[in-house]
Amino acid sequence: MTQMTKQILGVRVSQAVCFFICFSIAIRMNTAAIAGDRPESKRSESKPNKVNPFEPAYTLRGHGGDVYCVALSPDGKRLASVSGRWRGGPGQLKVWDAENGEELRSQRVHSLRMMCVVFSPDSRLIATGSDDATVKLWDAATGKELRTLKGHKYHIYGIEFSRNGKHLVSASMDKTAKVWDVSSGQQLLSFEDHELGVRSAVFSPDGRRIASSSEDGTITVWSASMGQAFLTLEGHSAEVRSVAFSPDGKRIVSGAKDNTIKLWDASSGAEIKTLKGHSEWVISVAFSNDGRRVASASIDDTIRLWDASTGEELQTLKGHTGDVLKAVFSPDDTRLFTSSRDRTVRIWDAEPEK
Repeated sequence: MTQMTKQILGVRVSQAVCFFICFSIAIRMNTAAIAGDRPESKRSESKPNKVNPFEPAYTLRGHGGDVYCVALSPDGKRLASVSGRWRGGPGQLKVWDAENGEELRSQRVHSLRMMCVVFSPDSRLIATGSDDATVKLWDAATGKELRTLKGHKYHIYGIEFSRNGKHLVSASMDKTAKVWDVSSGQQLLSFEDHELGVRSAVFSPDGRRIASSSEDGTITVWSASMGQAFLTLEGHSAEVRSVAFSPDGKRIVSGAKDNTIKLWDASSGAEIKTLKGHSEWVISVAFSNDGRRVASASIDDTIRLWDASTGEELQTLKGHTGDVLKAVFSPDDTRLFTSSRDRTVRIWDAEPEK
């Protein structure tokens, strides 16, 4: 090949490379221009008070199974969470510092998974309920087991102390709710009017009434001293998983597998409102301590906050990656504590808008 031929070929190669580079730049500029013509994402149009775009303040990890329940001590200092596995094995009780999320204690307790946990009103006791059909009382400071309450035949789904701390009510799959004397462990009452398993049972603020919710789709309000039913609330079309009294005792809130939350008049049993927004079962409901908001937890992986007077949805909290099984407010209503099948406990900023 002659020198002149090499030069001609070199020029042609250089021209080809230049053309390719220029063509690539033009294509990229044209693509960018087309992309710039696209309408902006509608995400910016969503109302900031409807969806919390941030992660919770703390995510507490360490449980080896689904975290079925979380409870905050009334003094606001400690957090307790319980977990377990469906196929058996001991449950796990963890106690945390509620301010910074530090794990303070972890115990393997009960022979099967634990479904519920609650602190006594003076924050000195922790009660746990389990698939082993027992309720256990623990020293909240040391973790020492104090007493075991026996009498149920099947799983314990819910427990709560009376406001004075003298009594405890338990809800069970055996279709009963039982009232216990905390100091002696003696069973005082057994309420047996539900046709299917009892999912939750709670005392009214004055301690005179108990509301229980059942897989039979009803809520029953009954005397805490006599065990006699005087109200049956019907309106849900499926199993009622959770029930709670308002702080003044005038209203009841319930959450069910029909994906709804209902507000009821606690004296007459009349339905006040139905709150809709969850796309799956509502597993837990709670009033804020000032009675102005309701929190609901669902297997759609979200927690929602509602105006308890108007029924308006105020906020949706997203972050859990599994069914949310429990939601509770802090004593000052500025934080919300939740537990989930994703094996975590999360602490959220829930301070009301001013």
